[in-house]
Amino acid sequence: MDKVSLIIPFLKKAVREIYWLLPFTAMAFLSLSLLRPAPEFPQPDPKQNRFITDVAGNVVAVPQPFRGVVSGPYLYFDFLQKTHAPEMLAKIGGPKNRPRYGGGELILWFYPMLVRDETVWDFPADLESVLAHDRGYVHFYQFDRDLKRFGLYVVTCHQRTMITDLDDSIFSQTLCLNDLIDKPEQGLDFVADYRLIIAALQEELQLETPTRGPRVLTLVSPHDDWTRLWGGHELDVRLGFRDAAGGFKALGRGSEAERILAMDPDLIILYVGDAPHFMQDPRWQGLKAVREKKVYGSIGRLHHYSFDLDTVPLWLRWLAELAYPDRLEPKLRTIIRDHYVKKYGYRFKEDELDWLLHIEENRISVNYGRFERNLPPGQVNRSQ
Repeated sequence: MDKVSLIIPFLKKAVREIYWLLPFTAMAFLSLSLLRPAPEFPQPDPKQNRFITDVAGNVVAVPQPFRGVVSGPYLYFDFLQKTHAPEMLAKIGGPKNRPRYGGGELILWFYPMLVRDETVWDFPADLESVLAHDRGYVHFYQFDRDLKRFGLYVVTCHQRTMITDLDDSIFSQTLCLNDLIDKPEQGLDFVADYRLIIAALQEELQLETPTRGPRVLTLVSPHDDWTRLWGGHELDVRLGFRDAAGGFKALGRGSEAERILAMDPDLIILYVGDAPHFMQDPRWQGLKAVREKKVYGSIGRLHHYSFDLDTVPLWLRWLAELAYPDRLEPKLRTIIRDHYVKKYGYRFKEDELDWLLHIEENRISVNYGRFERNLPPGQVNRSQ
């Protein structure tokens, strides 16, 4: 047997043995790409940019001339309510994000032209599409860290750390977004109006002992399924509420029926769910709030977002009128109507106010008649 015939089988075997190394070798070479330096982009030219400081404390460039803001499909309502500048909103999201006319967030009732305008709904929010279709816009939404890496204009107007003061978070976002559109005085005016509404409520409420208010429990359930619920949510200290969940939070999720019964609150707020459905559930018949019909639910239309510049003060008024009906005049319906006329030039119809305040869903709850429309003489609000 010649030497060639001996070597060929050996080589074939060696090649087969090497095959399994090839993927790992390729991965090793690819990993070397991670060692490449981060891309460097030229510093913004002061002559072609305006500079602001965002909520994160970063000094960021705003290109001039200003091409507009891209909010993404989840934060356009945030931008609109804190700036009232729909003309500055260049892009929102993709065609799938576009709501039908008359639907979507409440803010679109005031700016219906945005629903009709197809050009603001042709910008999908995935990172690849944003990078492909950017035209020098300023971006204000969830991909901000990634976009900065690619040299796009990005402003961070949401705090990243744990929120300790809700008002401060709302104010910082409002001031940042108005700085972005070069209307800083407007931002200050919006913050001042917010403070005035809260101050007027506190003046009228006159809580001498703010720590001895009613014991309040907030509950959340998925799809009105009260066999699955979570109890306990932060309450605004300015209303003097005491958290009925108390030390039960330390025991874990307040979801067991026995634990809810042990809390026995004076007043229950259902963040999601229907008050009649909850009160008719036999498990809750022993609760003081159920016996007295002080259960109020389905309030997501009035307050669905913790940083809502418009509705947070209105939501506090809603809570205060229910908790302290003898201290406060039934003015919430009028306050809501006046607020949106002043801020947006929009006058709510009576049916729209009923919808916003969940009148039908809370009709059997005590004191809820104070939120109903004015009735003809001789008629009374059934739920008072």
